[in-house]
Amino acid sequence: FHFGRSGSSVLADMLNQHQAIHWDNEIYEYQTKLIEKKLGYFKYCDEQCRYDPIKVLTDRNKLHPDTHYGFEVKFNHLEHCDVEIADYLA
Repeated sequence: FHFGRSGSSVLADMLNQHQAIHWDNEIYEYQTKLIEKKLGYFKYCDEQCRYDPIKVLTDRNKLHPDTHYGFEVKFNHLEHCDVEIADYLA
């Protein structure tokens, strides 16, 4: 978990250089961009903009079964879906 401008991209680039690691960067950034494109703007969660962050994570993880999978999550991406951090971690 991170806030923007914290050095996480540099760390991610270094981790991704290891052949046994696949680093997927900010996996929910893509979902947010799709919603913005569909609606023309992004608004906080309602039925139009909801996505399931656990399903996104599970689907992305399945794409790289032979590596250790890493990703970044910004707090606001979970807030967009009304998902509490404790629930996400569980």
